[in-house]
Amino acid sequence: FLADLAASLNNLAAILGGASRSDDAVRAVEEAASMYRHLAAERLDAFLPELAKCLRNLSFRLEETGRFEEALDAADESVRLHRQMTAQHPGTFLAEGARARNQLWICLRALGRRDEALKTATNSLQLYREALIKNPENSLSELANSLNSFGVSLKDLRRFDEARRAFAESVDLYRRLNSQQPG
Repeated sequence: FLADLAASLNNLAAILGGASRSDDAVRAVEEAASMYRHLAAERLDAFLPELAKCLRNLSFRLEETGRFEEALDAADESVRLHRQMTAQHPGTFLAEGARARNQLWICLRALGRRDEALKTATNSLQLYREALIKNPENSLSELANSLNSFGVSLKDLRRFDEARRAFAESVDLYRRLNSQQPG
């Protein structure tokens, strides 16, 4: 039942974080990550994706508490695991890899590492585009969000014309999504 316990702890962390209990959320997701590490050591293919997602969640929870360096470490590890999974199963974990890179972008930007943040946002955007090509059911809203992150990074580096194009594409996607599902 270790896998079920780890999944429940990861879910509990989301609820605790949403209830402004960030420190409790960090403890819960750290415990879940520890369990997923143990499970992945025994059955890598079965639990590596869950460990990678859990680490992304850990990064998010650490970032909420202002622990940006630790959040960066967790996000970086999540990205490394996604690279490993993508190398083993090309085309399979594109959207998850993009989400991990978006979390890494948040951490890099919070730490003022703008050039690295732009590179990460670029990579995330590329993965979302590939994911949509491979599976049109993937979320257009995540692509729009990624374009927005990309635009913010460009703006941070004073590359305003490129930022404007990224924001315009993001706005176009959000308008399309809003016309399909108003509200």
